[in-house]
Amino acid sequence: MINNVSDLNGAMRDASSKGPFPAETGVYRPNLRYEVERVSNEGEKRLSLVRLLRETNGGGVVYAATVREAKAVTDYLKRVGFDVAPYPHLHGQLGQLGQLGQLGQLGELGQLEVDEKLRDRDRFLSGDLKAIIAVSEYGAAPLGMNMDSENDRPDLRFVIHYNMPMSLEDYYRESARAGRDGLPARGVLLFQIADRRTQSFVMNGRSPKPEEVVAVYAALETLGADLTPAPLELIQTSASEAPRIKVRAILSLLKNMGFIKERRGARYTLLKRDLGEQEMRRLADEYTSKGESDREKLERITLYAQSPECRWKLMLEHFGPRMGRTEQAGRMVLRECGHCDNCSTTIAVQARATEGMSKPDFIDLLFSHSQGGQGRQREESRIRPGDVVKLPAHGEVKVKAIEGDKIVVSLPDGETRKFKQEWVIR
Repeated sequence: MINNVSDLNGAMRDASSKGPFPAETGVYRPNLRYEVERVSNEGEKRLSLVRLLRETNGGGVVYAATVREAKAVTDYLKRVGFDVAPYPHLHGQLGQLGQLGQLGQLGELGQLEVDEKLRDRDRFLSGDLKAIIAVSEYGAAPLGMNMDSENDRPDLRFVIHYNMPMSLEDYYRESARAGRDGLPARGVLLFQIADRRTQSFVMNGRSPKPEEVVAVYAALETLGADLTPAPLELIQTSASEAPRIKVRAILSLLKNMGFIKERRGARYTLLKRDLGEQEMRRLADEYTSKGESDREKLERITLYAQSPECRWKLMLEHFGPRMGRTEQAGRMVLRECGHCDNCSTTIAVQARATEGMSKPDFIDLLFSHSQGGQGRQREESRIRPGDVVKLPAHGEVKVKAIEGDKIVVSLPDGETRKFKQEWVIR
């Protein structure tokens, strides 16, 4: 059981925190900057998301934990002026929708919904959308998965996780979509400790039961997936005893058990059929009891978000033992990435310390005095009670009070709220 940041660091690094760490060339991406931004409530999280989208050029993906959360984020971003679209199960489902349309087997999606999803897909691929809002898919694919290049863009400049994912595996798989063209990109996690409770609830609802695994396996048999690959949508419709939200995770489980093979476009081939229900229950029960528990995975990514160490160092040492490569093949030795948020903070602190040692205090004072004009400008730009300021999503509001780095404002509907002064649009 992992109890604190120290335990996490011990589990994810060698005895010496200053020692080098292995960077698999197939996993480590020097152009991908990992960041964790801590927020205390939903309001701060939304404002952080707006700022990140405004300050980052290009398009990308925002991941939410649930369909409901994704819809709420989409509606909010549209209200504040961003061109975005919702896309639950973004990865893999796009090709599947097109195939369903060609086959005339749309099921409950309906032709109109398919057309809308495909239009959003085209706008996403052409770069017309600022962001697509997707739902994180727990256990949807293993580490190192091959992405379907027909339905994805290599030039995504950011992947933002609005909610904390359920594991480091899910986080890496989704965030690594950014910057696959080799140009600078960002992977940002908006970390709110309350998200842990949300993910615990969602996780409990997604953990497959043996009877649900049996239902999905039976659906594959019924669809003749041993002869023709079955699309995800048809499997979800046929396996009525298994909740749709769990089918992806169950298919991943069956794949790891060696019973099915995943094809491009979220289609699945059955490799072993005619297994009895009792045998399937026994194998599913046995397999789901192996490995690291979901709860421990959730604790691990929670503590990753709170760690002061290099993000890439923690990530790579977590994945290192399971990459399936030899000790020498494709590896290089790094001490720290030098570009994640934690490394950048360390470098900035060291630079300030060096600068402080090289300049006597009285010189700083003289310089400040000579810049008196700038000081007066900063004084004039200070926010005071009674000022009218502009905030994202709220427009012009009146400042009632100043509390440290926060302002207390009165919103148009009469509600009193606090915001960080940095959110003010000047």
